[in-house]
Amino acid sequence: MIRTISRAAAVAVLATACSAPTVISVEVAEEPSEYYKGRPILREEGERATAYLNFEDRAGDEHRFFLAAKNTSEEPITVDPAAITITAFASDTLLETRRAIDPEKKLRALERRQAELDDSHAASTGCFAALTIFDIVADATDDDHYDDYGAGVLANWERENIDYEIESGEIEAVMAHWRNDVFRKTTIYPGEDFGGFLYLPLVPFADSLEVVAPIAGEEFSFRFRQVRR
Repeated sequence: MIRTISRAAAVAVLATACSAPTVISVEVAEEPSEYYKGRPILREEGERATAYLNFEDRAGDEHRFFLAAKNTSEEPITVDPAAITITAFASDTLLETRRAIDPEKKLRALERRQAELDDSHAASTGCFAALTIFDIVADATDDDHYDDYGAGVLANWERENIDYEIESGEIEAVMAHWRNDVFRKTTIYPGEDFGGFLYLPLVPFADSLEVVAPIAGEEFSFRFRQVRR
């Protein structure tokens, strides 16, 4: 299986410090079909497509997998990650079934966050500009008090601009990952394949997982064990 997207930025961009103390990982529950850089890969073949899935790592409250699909039919097929589900079990008891994280919804949420940040920064800039004008007028008094005040205003304005640039850069990096490295709704043409990261919700108390990917009118099922260390 050939991966079709970069993996370089994903680990740095999506790392988070809010994980629970217990380390939860995922292992394949059946014999792997093949390996990629030491990672076991499960493969399922259908009448019109072949699907590959492997666990990558944990990203906060989500599991990150890598999904690839190859169109083996003579017609285009469309794969929508938002339709993929993960079902969690504990001692063969079904806990819950949840859907994969929808990349389009994630991107819209990031765009809203950037817009809110832009609005907040614009309002702050307006306030600092008004205070600077006040300081220029106050300078005419030659009052040292106003000189100190003006220096404080400029320092706060500079910090505001630095904070804005840092947060904007972080949002853009995450958006670039979700645009380019994540498996988004995609049409795959005959003989072609496509791959990308797939984010699935973490269910902490599960001991086994079933990921079901609807592709080309078929359901591709992959079984995993969830382990706590």
